[in-house]
Amino acid sequence: MIISVALYLAGVIPTLTMFELLKLPRWLAAFNLGIAVIIPALLLPGIDPSQVGDYSTWFVGAIASLSAATAFRDRITFALLMVIVVSAQVIIWGGAGAIMGTGVVGAVIFFVVGALMSKGIRGTQSAAEEYRAKLRKTLANTAFVTASREEHKRRIAEALVQSVPQLREIAQTPGEFAPDLKQRSELLEAALRDEIRGRGLINPAIKQAVLGARGRGIEVILLDEGGLDDATTTERDAILLEAAKAIDSVEAGRITLRAPQGEQWRVTLMATRSGVTAPDLWLKF
Repeated sequence: MIISVALYLAGVIPTLTMFELLKLPRWLAAFNLGIAVIIPALLLPGIDPSQVGDYSTWFVGAIASLSAATAFRDRITFALLMVIVVSAQVIIWGGAGAIMGTGVVGAVIFFVVGALMSKGIRGTQSAAEEYRAKLRKTLANTAFVTASREEHKRRIAEALVQSVPQLREIAQTPGEFAPDLKQRSELLEAALRDEIRGRGLINPAIKQAVLGARGRGIEVILLDEGGLDDATTTERDAILLEAAKAIDSVEAGRITLRAPQGEQWRVTLMATRSGVTAPDLWLKF
């Protein structure tokens, strides 16, 4: 009796109180299964089958509670084997009639309850982990968008500072502008417009390609509508590099580089010429 109680306590105490993770270590689940085998084997030979229903079969209820705890700790297969083992030993010992009087039915119920509770806990943990993953992604995207906006503001400020000498020259020039100043003024206006409307479409490769295109007399329009807001830096740079190459290939007309939101693609590029119905280029990145 003392050995049986000691074995039971050695299994139930760590099962209920130890280990941070819900899932019980396999070795402890196997130990609990061993308890379900050993305790009935030790006690049943000394019990008269006529004593079915009294306290002498206490261990059936004890193993039932240990099985429920094992199932709750996400070792359902071991818990089920525990119920099967103790039930089989009771039936061999006292026949089918011993099922009702020894607590075997209660052991089955305990196991089912423990298994259902474990399933509920696992579902809650999965939902919580999914929520945490979405939260981490949202925070990362928010930080990225915030950083992009700050970078955009910084670029606009730099562009304004760099344009001050030319703006001063424009302000101090009376009458008609010389052709060179007029061209530089138009390019400055376009560059400032790009910084404001182009946002995430602006990088060194695009700047150089756009400047070259305008030098060839091509009208270039940049429109960032948020299509690149959640793109990684690597993805964005790769897309803009391809777009810059496409811009370099255009010889005349008008180019519209756009980053639409809510589409299957990040960026579109259309090159058209006056009097030509079909676009020279229509690319989706």
